[in-house]
Amino acid sequence: MTATTAHQVTFRVTREPTVDTGEPVWVAGPVGHTIGCVSAFTLADLHEEAEAIKHFVLDLPTSETITVEYDYQLDAEATEALNRYLEAARLRAQYPARSQRAAQVLGSAGVSDADTAILLGLSAKRVQQLRTAS
Repeated sequence: MTATTAHQVTFRVTREPTVDTGEPVWVAGPVGHTIGCVSAFTLADLHEEAEAIKHFVLDLPTSETITVEYDYQLDAEATEALNRYLEAARLRAQYPARSQRAAQVLGSAGVSDADTAILLGLSAKRVQQLRTAS
């Protein structure tokens, strides 16, 4: 079995006015690299542009897998709001497994379905489903 190397590039993303019209655009530059800055009017287009140049930035063949991450540099309030949302989304993704684990552990500790439902803020039927799921 051949070990594969994980490649990653992070683009620092800012919102800047264009030189000619002053219209704001998204600008992304690869962190730690001197080549490969891209810009676009929308984030979707910016991500597409970053994906298109990632192999060039790292000087790797296109057969190599490269993960792209983005470091958004926004004003303090926008950055805080974005980071709070992303943290909530991360926690939300963990919710199904954590609710099932909690229901099962509480059941193993002798807590009834009805009491577990109250503790978890769920219906007793949902607690039963969580406890019987594999």
